[in-house]
Amino acid sequence: MADTVRKLLKMKSIFSHINKCNWLIKFATALLLIVWSAGDVSAQKNKNKDKEKAKKDYPLKVSMWTLGKDCSPEEYDMAQDTSLHLFQIYDKNDKKSLSITNLGNLGSPYISNIFDDRPINKWNSIVFFNYLDDFWNVPENTKYYQVNHPYTWLYYATAPKARNCQIVDFTHTQNVNSRLNWAFNIKLDGSKGRLSSQQTRLVSFSPNISYRGKHFSLYTYYKFNKFQIQENGGIIDSMDITNRRFNTKMEKSDNLWGYRHWGLVSEYSIGSTDFKIINDTTRQEIYTPRIAFNYVFDFEKEFRAYTDKDMDSTVYSQFLKRTPTTFDSIYFHRFTNKFQLKICEGQLRGLSPGLRGAIGVEHEKYHSLGNYIENTSSVIKENTFFEAGVFKNKSRNLFLGADYKQYIYGSRLGDMEFNAKLGFKIFKQHSDTVNGYLNANCDIYNLSPTYFEKYYFGNNYKWNNKKFERSQTIRVGGEFGIPRLHFKVSAASHVIRNYIYFNKEAVPAQLDTVLTVQTLSVSKDFFLWKFGFANKFTWQKTNQNDILNLPQFSLYHSTYIEFYLVPKVLLTQIGGEVRITSAYKSYGYSPATSVFYPSGRYNVGKYPVFNAFCNIKIRGVLMFFKWEHLNDGVYQDFYAPTDCYPITDLHFMFGILWRFGD
Repeated sequence: MADTVRKLLKMKSIFSHINKCNWLIKFATALLLIVWSAGDVSAQKNKNKDKEKAKKDYPLKVSMWTLGKDCSPEEYDMAQDTSLHLFQIYDKNDKKSLSITNLGNLGSPYISNIFDDRPINKWNSIVFFNYLDDFWNVPENTKYYQVNHPYTWLYYATAPKARNCQIVDFTHTQNVNSRLNWAFNIKLDGSKGRLSSQQTRLVSFSPNISYRGKHFSLYTYYKFNKFQIQENGGIIDSMDITNRRFNTKMEKSDNLWGYRHWGLVSEYSIGSTDFKIINDTTRQEIYTPRIAFNYVFDFEKEFRAYTDKDMDSTVYSQFLKRTPTTFDSIYFHRFTNKFQLKICEGQLRGLSPGLRGAIGVEHEKYHSLGNYIENTSSVIKENTFFEAGVFKNKSRNLFLGADYKQYIYGSRLGDMEFNAKLGFKIFKQHSDTVNGYLNANCDIYNLSPTYFEKYYFGNNYKWNNKKFERSQTIRVGGEFGIPRLHFKVSAASHVIRNYIYFNKEAVPAQLDTVLTVQTLSVSKDFFLWKFGFANKFTWQKTNQNDILNLPQFSLYHSTYIEFYLVPKVLLTQIGGEVRITSAYKSYGYSPATSVFYPSGRYNVGKYPVFNAFCNIKIRGVLMFFKWEHLNDGVYQDFYAPTDCYPITDLHFMFGILWRFGD
């Protein structure tokens, strides 16, 4: 009886804890239980059925792709996510960029120190969202699947309880039949941080369905992103060296972000059917699409709310209205409908490229609320655009893509985007092995300032930039690589007129001269006997370093020894890595708008960060053990590339990637 009571009390506490969670976690948990329960029931019913057929279906086959601008599938290479080489790099920012500046903990706003990695060419409706660019789960990154057995992907990384840091990336997918597949992805990122009131929490949920028929294809998706960040304004410029504890400027402030998408992409094609004779009794049907019609619908919703209950902090130079609490919020939503006609590759003459043309309409609404404003403000905008494109993806040696987008009506009348890429592959003779490749690309943008770059009203900042003009950006770049030698070199040049940035007062400003940036990046990995060496180097130069704060040199190096701890079973890598940049000016950060600005308060850089790691692979399971910032406190008490925000101190991380089928 006592055991029963204890179990009931335990269940009560569990349900009490679940009730405190948000509705998304409840829904995701319930969905997982349903999926797994359904799988168990189905497995029981079919335990002794079709055994021979099941044997023929093995091993597990997974096909993965994303959708390009022409609505065609683009194959996704799983090797980049499942390689043991550099598996210890778990942070999304570090994976994307060689050097970043953030607030010192996982999941915080950031800005890349590599100009070519910044989202300057993205027309983001809410400019403040650019500083969380890597964390959003967006339609362009949706992965669709085709599997012959249920497939599950689980990635988990964590730090000790003192830091309370964790990353969860869970994906499950399975086919209903040979044409219909469903999948969902859940991501949970968060960190307590080194300082007080620095916790970050990210919840992302993304289900999708794909259907690929002979003539008709349909893709649907839903994206839910919720991000909460506690703001502390950074440290007061002092530290208790004895206890290594910092005092922060704020304690009762936070930012809440929301980013949601849902939509569909459909295609109906008209083509011809041929038959390939395999043997006397078998022939294979081959369908060749000639013309395709596409319809795309997308609904996007973004919001941000900033709350500050301190009101007496030294972080801001002004409070426009002295209320007990600051509450500033902005909201945006957009409906997009697009219709496209596509002529498939090789249908005009011989090996001719494909052509596409599209027309679309956008309905946008901007809404802002500041607690010092008597009336809220709302603005509705309508836009019509035209798209044209050329593409060639099926050629063995040549890749071609060119896309042009022109706004022909509405508030963005005259805005233009042009993207072109030409690629060439060199294959080893009589083989499918790529000996080398050469890519060239050109991007041209003529874009109006976004609404919140021109107008913003909050309790700490307000601006009215009616005179802001369109920004013109030209980026020309190229890349050459030799995969078998693990070598890659790329270069890019930016020329930007009327560049918009956040100045030293943390408000938008427009540069009245031309901005130029040149970037050169080299990546080379060496493998000698049992040793591996990974090297990445970036050089960049600009004529406006006072507003960009770019390090001229950035370097990443990793050395490890690889061996089987258990012969042919337990593959192990043990080594170390270091990141370092040349000197550059520090950034400031404004919690009220979540933007970085060039404060130039002091010089940073020339500070190496050393890490040690151990990577392990056991069949389909990958693990890492990592000790970060081994040199914490060796050169100086703390290192803060963002004013008053020290980077993380010495800590331990553990991560695992587990993939399994059926």
